[in-house]
Amino acid sequence: NYWHVKNYSRTENPLTGLITTHPANLAEGIVNYRKALRYAIVCGFSAPLVVEHYGGDGLAVSAANASYLRRVLEWVLQS
Repeated sequence: NYWHVKNYSRTENPLTGLITTHPANLAEGIVNYRKALRYAIVCGFSAPLVVEHYGGDGLAVSAANASYLRRVLEWVLQS
């Protein structure tokens, strides 16, 4: 059992109705992981998080995502 996490940025053009998305680091996308992780933990989730990343330096992106998740989890567990 695990949770596969990823994030996207989103752009909407109100004139044409066109919506585009692009992969993003966990901290920079539209998914609110503070809210999602708090909800998951309250519901008893305790499995690993598997993080997807796109492009660039895979090690740097993975390290940034891991750091972000540690900060969010620390915040969630303190609140």
